[in-house]
Amino acid sequence: MANRVGMSGSIIYSNPELYSQLFMKGIKHIEIGEFSEEEDFSKFLKLSNEKGCTFGIHSPLLRSGSKYDLIEKLRYEPSEAWDMIEAEAEKLSALGAEYILVHFPYFKEDVEVNTDALIEEGLKKNKVYSG
Repeated sequence: MANRVGMSGSIIYSNPELYSQLFMKGIKHIEIGEFSEEEDFSKFLKLSNEKGCTFGIHSPLLRSGSKYDLIEKLRYEPSEAWDMIEAEAEKLSALGAEYILVHFPYFKEDVEVNTDALIEEGLKKNKVYSG
């Protein structure tokens, strides 16, 4: 695999009014995520296609989605968070995303359960989703 120079959408907080700042000369790949709404993602996707730029998604796709819930509930039940990731992966794969970056494992604070078992369970799920 050849090396490429990429840009992170976090420098503009995925603000659609600033998308043009991401597509600088020599940039061939953009990692972005946490869009405010689906329309903002559609605008980015259109511009990315026009510029011939590849992209990866830093999950969640939308800010309202699950970011840290794959092992323990912070906002969503883990089973719901896995369903969200699976649906995002299917959708984004069909739209040409090269990858989806997820926060795993993530624990909000110290826990008194066997974290190794929770992580191992999550890794098994991840293997199912990643082939």
